[in-house]
Amino acid sequence: MRAGTTFLHTALGKHPAVLLPTIKEPQFFSLHWPEGLSAYRKQLPRRWPGWAYAVAGKRRPLALDSSPYYLFHPQAPFRIRQLLGESIKAIVILREPGERAWSHYRLNIARGREHLGFLDALARENERLAGEDERLAAGREALDAPHQLLSYAARGRYAEQLRHWWTQFPRERFLLLQSTELFSHPQATLDRVYRFLGLPSASVPGDLVRNAAPYLPMPARAREELDRIYEAPNRALFDLTGISFGRTAIPAPGPSPEPSLHGMP
Repeated sequence: MRAGTTFLHTALGKHPAVLLPTIKEPQFFSLHWPEGLSAYRKQLPRRWPGWAYAVAGKRRPLALDSSPYYLFHPQAPFRIRQLLGESIKAIVILREPGERAWSHYRLNIARGREHLGFLDALARENERLAGEDERLAAGREALDAPHQLLSYAARGRYAEQLRHWWTQFPRERFLLLQSTELFSHPQATLDRVYRFLGLPSASVPGDLVRNAAPYLPMPARAREELDRIYEAPNRALFDLTGISFGRTAIPAPGPSPEPSLHGMP
């Protein structure tokens, strides 16, 4: 979430051998699992056009599901393994976790889903998420629940999420990308994606959508707290994958006032 999924989804959707669902995020293996397989089938492409077979080398084209919540949802890998076996290929986009948490928070503020200041929200995150894993283990899904909306810091602990998935799927079924490389070098990154998926290369379209919100610089105190929170998780991610997210302070340009971090934003 907040790492470039919309950008990649749009790019892959332009490839003639990739067929899109009716909505970008079906969320079947997370929020809609209790509704049964028929709910998923309604979101998937119903027909495989002949031209898609030809472009894909006369094999079935790929169906895309771009639901970022799957990575963090504790039951998603078990459900996907149960329904699809090991046939999936998964692309995971990782953003520097502090930046991701801040973007997540700012999105909730913009949508009226958050009333705490950022540091207060981080301090109370464990309290707000208490009982959520047990609820999900029991199969009681709920739209816009704390686990989905208020998991600012938890979603950035990438190593533990990847290890959880890799108990169910071989690591070679996963391609790990960093959001910075996706936006800085889109063609080279998409070429990696196409090779991973076994698809012929295609040029990056010029009209790609980036689901970006107006950027508000992260306050220094928030950056310091996030560096503290992610010191061990980032080290674990590097040990697991070789991906490094160091301590990157982002100074606010000019003398603009610092947004509230405690109490009402």
